Amino acid sequence: MEKTREFDVLLSFAGTERVYARAISDICKENGITVFLDEDLQHEIWGKNLVEYLDETYRTRGKYCVALISNNYCVKAFTTVEKHSAFDRMIESESEYFLPILVDDSWPKGLPTATAYLDLRKQGVIGVCEILVQKITDHNEKLVIPPEIKIPRIPLGQLKAEHLTSYLIDLCRKQPVTIFGTVVYDEKTAEIRKLFSDQIYWDALDASSGHRFEIFAIKDDEECETETDRTLELLTEASLSRSRSRTYYFSKLLKNFFGEERTRMAYPSVLLFIVANGNIQYSRLIPFKRDNIENIFRRLQDLFLIIATTITEWEKQYNESDFLQLWDMLKDKLLSQKYILYIQNPPENSEESISKLCGFVELY
Repeated sequence: MEKTREFDVLLSFAGTERVYARAISDICKENGITVFLDEDLQHEIWGKNLVEYLDETYRTRGKYCVALISNNYCVKAFTTVEKHSAFDRMIESESEYFLPILVDDSWPKGLPTATAYLDLRKQGVIGVCEILVQKITDHNEKLVIPPEIKIPRIPLGQLKAEHLTSYLIDLCRKQPVTIFGTVVYDEKTAEIRKLFSDQIYWDALDASSGHRFEIFAIKDDEECETETDRTLELLTEASLSRSRSRTYYFSKLLKNFFGEERTRMAYPSVLLFIVANGNIQYSRLIPFKRDNIENIFRRLQDLFLIIATTITEWEKQYNESDFLQLWDMLKDKLLSQKYILYIQNPPENSEESISKLCGFVELY
């Protein structure tokens, strides 16, 4: 008979992953799961020998040890203690105990490579919590999300295109209405690259966008094409002075994704999508002006906050599947704040659109 444990879940993680651990803990507690998170038990930990305390905790006090696996997790001293204690418990346990969640491509030494795992880059925090709660309760009920929780996302520099593709497609399947956006930049807007790879900026944008609006970044290229006038005419002084060719500059993204042959893009810009019933119902391009990183950040933060608060208002007033009212509310808010909205026509099927769009994601 399995011994009654004090906690359903013992969270094991390096300090760099605390933001994810905290969100997982908050969501699990909201769904009736008991969680060991070190910051909640400082009164108990204070003054104790940490090696002895962690060894006893991760060996005996929980039903499962849920570990956020990263490079830091594999090398830090205290996570090594937690990992070794959990591995010792695995030897004694008749069922699975150590539940790994990958944050990057690291793998802890000593853990069999055949061990099944979740990938935070694919499932996201909410997806991980859905599976974890179902594993503990053995019920597949809708997850309860605390209203004020901030759902952290993986920094774009760690997110592979295929992971983002599967994550967004899965999200569109699960939710009646999904709204997501992407910031488009080019090589000349290094500020955007820096902004999205900086954890402090990313966390602040995360907080502004809320848990129902997914946002990521993609890189565009401006290409050129020369059109030559092949018309024969007499070599006169006037004809020689006229240009024989014309160079067109256009956005690779707008051409390959939207089919716009010779349209230029303002960088940075935000592409906004609303998906319902498996199809993209609305797509709008919102151009910004080039500026320094602080001003770009503030404008992005303002935009994301407008979108997030509008989604919250819509959820309170309308049925979850009523995307027409969502767009009407959002359009009115954005236009009242003087945002420019260009109508875009991507592939209607959301899976096709997402797969094609995520092909522009760049790791940096």
